[in-house]
Amino acid sequence: MSARPRNRGAADATTLPVLLGRVATELGARARDVNDLQVKLGPVLAELASESHHLSADIQRLDLLAQSLASLSAFVQGLGASCGAGAPVDPAPLAEALPLRDLAERLCGRAVVDEAKDLELF
Repeated sequence: MSARPRNRGAADATTLPVLLGRVATELGARARDVNDLQVKLGPVLAELASESHHLSADIQRLDLLAQSLASLSAFVQGLGASCGAGAPVDPAPLAEALPLRDLAERLCGRAVVDEAKDLELF
């Protein structure tokens, strides 16, 4: 995936609460992804955990990751709701450094076409 957001321009400027809301949405979505993976992989993970104490601790870190992402989502959402609009911010320059183009696009408030999600190995 390309790291550069498409169509950068004045439309990227937004307010801090809106930008924090976008970040919170992304964090919440990733928390749900981790939870879904835990459910889908649960039987395999449970079997692995029973075979190795070290693997068990690593598997528990998945739950910590999901909880941390969900908590950060709620925190950032609350932070956005508590701050005034203030001066406009332009997330595009920061988004350009992100390695995930779709994430950068969403953080900039641009719609992302949900094309076939082919697995991209790097």
